[in-house]
Amino acid sequence: MLTWSYVAGGRGLELVGTGVVLATELLEVNRQLLEEKARLRSVRHALVSFDAAEGLEVSTPQIRRIVEQDHLLAAWLPNLSIAVVANKDVQFGISRIWEALADTVGWRIGVFRSRLQAEQWLRGPTELEL
Repeated sequence: MLTWSYVAGGRGLELVGTGVVLATELLEVNRQLLEEKARLRSVRHALVSFDAAEGLEVSTPQIRRIVEQDHLLAAWLPNLSIAVVANKDVQFGISRIWEALADTVGWRIGVFRSRLQAEQWLRGPTELEL
């Protein structure tokens, strides 16, 4: 299961995976976000957490579809910094594949083994409120 919410007064997004996260859920969240275009303009960072997920079932063709949606989202989120927390090897590997394929989106992307690392990276020199 994948849930999402606005955080930091609407300046951030948090996506949390639990159980087995499916590609269809990732695609659906992106679809829902595309319906929120007006609210997306104020979003500056996103944290995607798979650390409580038991599995992540996503194929390479499905990752490509997700990246296609990401390109559409980038029109509304051009300066997004997105950190993925993936402490299990499978989730980490899939997330790194997505990171490589999403390089053309133009976002600042990082994949991390711990939430602490991800939050520190997101804060960076600007000290974002997460």
